[in-house]
Amino acid sequence: MLLFKYSYGFIALPGGVGTIDELFEAFTLIQSGKIRQFPMILMGTEYWRPLTDLLHRMAIDGAIGPRDLDLLLVTDDVEDAINHLKRNAIDRFALRAPRPSRWLGESGPEAATSSVRP
Repeated sequence: MLLFKYSYGFIALPGGVGTIDELFEAFTLIQSGKIRQFPMILMGTEYWRPLTDLLHRMAIDGAIGPRDLDLLLVTDDVEDAINHLKRNAIDRFALRAPRPSRWLGESGPEAATSSVRP
C-alpha cells in the first residue's frame, strides 16, 4: 500500500511475479475506489503481450469491465509514456515539484548557485 500512498502514476518495466503482483494490486485498489484512478504504464509491448491478451480475454468473458483496460498504456516509446503521465497525472492532479526537505538533507536548485559555507 505504501507504494501507492504517494503515487500519481505507475510505470512497470519487464519484471517478475512481484511486478505483476504490484500491477494487480494497483488495479484492485483503483477498481475498489481505495485510490484515485491514476495512469498505469507498461513499458515493453512484446513482453507484456501475454498479460494484455489475458486482460482482453477477461474483459470479453466479463471478469473485468471493458473500462478497466483503459487504465493501461502499453508502449515502447518513452515519449508516449511521458506525455501520458503529463495528461493523466501531472495536469489532472495539478502536480508540482515538491519543496526540498531540510530534514532529509535535500537542497533546492538555488543551492547550486549559493555560496558554500565552511
